[in-house]
Amino acid sequence: MKDKWEDFKQGTWLLLNGKYNRFIVSFLLTLLVLWLLFIPLNFLLSPFVSFLELILFPVVLSAILYYIFDPLIDWLEFRRVSRSISIFVLFTVLCLIAVLISVKIFPIIVHQVGTFVKHLPSEIKELNNQVQNLLDAPILHSFRDGVSQQFANLSSYVSKNSGQLGKFALHEVGGFVVHLKKVLLGLVLVPFLLFFLLKDKDKIMPAVMKNLPIKWRRATKNIGVEIHDKLSMYFRAQLIMAVGVMIILMIALTIANVRYALTISVITGILNFLVPSFGAMIGAVPALVVAAMDSPLQVLWVLIIYYVVQHTESHFVAPILLGNRLSVHPLTILVLLIWAEEMYGFSGLILVIPLYVIFKVVLMYAFEWYREVSEHY
Repeated sequence: MKDKWEDFKQGTWLLLNGKYNRFIVSFLLTLLVLWLLFIPLNFLLSPFVSFLELILFPVVLSAILYYIFDPLIDWLEFRRVSRSISIFVLFTVLCLIAVLISVKIFPIIVHQVGTFVKHLPSEIKELNNQVQNLLDAPILHSFRDGVSQQFANLSSYVSKNSGQLGKFALHEVGGFVVHLKKVLLGLVLVPFLLFFLLKDKDKIMPAVMKNLPIKWRRATKNIGVEIHDKLSMYFRAQLIMAVGVMIILMIALTIANVRYALTISVITGILNFLVPSFGAMIGAVPALVVAAMDSPLQVLWVLIIYYVVQHTESHFVAPILLGNRLSVHPLTILVLLIWAEEMYGFSGLILVIPLYVIFKVVLMYAFEWYREVSEHY
């Protein structure tokens, strides 16, 4: 580690030497102070923010796909398969999978969601009947009237506002159409960005290095390599676990005769990829709601199925795929997810763990450098 930080010890403040670099730093600090003082800078930031809104989605999605599939392309290249041919085969397989999902799976999900929404009032009544049967037990009889009133209010609200629900859905669809151009443009850019990331990955780091001071290049390369390895491992592990959870849940819920098993398993798989460690637990909520509308026995089966899946993933699969290399405690993940959702919404949930991994790597290297140059360790 001492060799890694030899360059940092010799060139710590190199970027602050010279009038030009000091001017840049002073300018950025001035903008930060003005922003903190609530001076409106919209006329300066609006073009930049618009550009970020346009480019961020395809860049992030391309980066995630790159970290997932780059090891596969490297493995094929090691087996003496041309990198361009490997990328072409990968794109062909991804296109076939996308077509299969669009033709076979997506229509079933749409039908199941439509059926659930259509029968929601009657489903709530059935759930009320199930709960009332459960409350017939003498020990729970005192709660019967209050629960009945709550279900009656809920059923009345759903019946009266079913039209409003349709209007809300149309409003959301309208909002989606407004942003459809950006989404489509992003999806069009993703294959091109992913292709060049996979094909020219060996040219990216040298292009960055040549713009840095010579004394900083070795340490910056080490940081970049470690970030690349950790993110690649993280996204691959999340994809494998998400697909595995999706397939196992679909089979288990189908055997347990839980309705909408395909839709529930897909939702849980997506949440499991986006929200590490807690995605399956969140995905259990719709499964429990649907099961509760049928029978208490199905609720028990759903609880058992999700517990087994969550326990297996957390204690067996994740340690095998990630080991101790990521070193993020589940409690840390929970705190980060709560904070990110509160501050940045759904986008925060998706990005907070990868950003935390990057921040942790940089912080660890910075601390190691500080320990080398200071006299306190």
